[in-house]
Amino acid sequence: HLVVEGGDYQIVGIVQDGRINDIHEPLEPYIYFSFAQRPLGEGAIIVETVGTPLQLVGAVKREIRAVDKGATFSFVQTLKELMGYALWGDRMSFLFVGALGCLGIFLTTVGLYGLVAFLVGRRTHEIGIRMALGARRQEVFALVLREGLRIALIGIPIGFAAAAVVARLISSQLYGVTSTDLTAFLGSSVLVMAVAALASYLPARRAAKVDPMVALRYE
Repeated sequence: HLVVEGGDYQIVGIVQDGRINDIHEPLEPYIYFSFAQRPLGEGAIIVETVGTPLQLVGAVKREIRAVDKGATFSFVQTLKELMGYALWGDRMSFLFVGALGCLGIFLTTVGLYGLVAFLVGRRTHEIGIRMALGARRQEVFALVLREGLRIALIGIPIGFAAAAVVARLISSQLYGVTSTDLTAFLGSSVLVMAVAALASYLPARRAAKVDPMVALRYE
């Protein structure tokens, strides 16, 4: 038995700690009372349905009024709508961060493309010498592509370190994802390498088509 505010209540079960008001709040212990023992002025009824829930609102209301003719209803919503309101802030944060991520990918692609294209331009004379000495176009293509991927490989550890610091700062805003989520880090690394390969492809292809005689005269 448990005495609460002068009332004696029999314990009929134990439940886990939970989050009641916000999914980000820490787990806390709660006590649940029988409505018949501690009635409130208002309450919520959850109805499990088959099919479209809102089509059964009228039937549910009739069943409730059959028990209590004075019952009034403030609003009706589906569980999906309720969760939508509860997660609205998180979804807006997700969209904002996702937009920043897409912008970052775009800037990374443009930056890598520009850098690799600049390096290819600087090495045009060298590429011409290589091809004049017998280097095949496939080898030149692979050389330039490796250059772009090497830049990405240098940047990935730096990005890991920065991401680890930022993730710890915003760990309270992450739900279901830890600040050291290995899947997220590996996935981002693969994405960066793919972007680097894409950004390096056009400069590498252009380098492979260089005419050795034109390249040897290039200043």
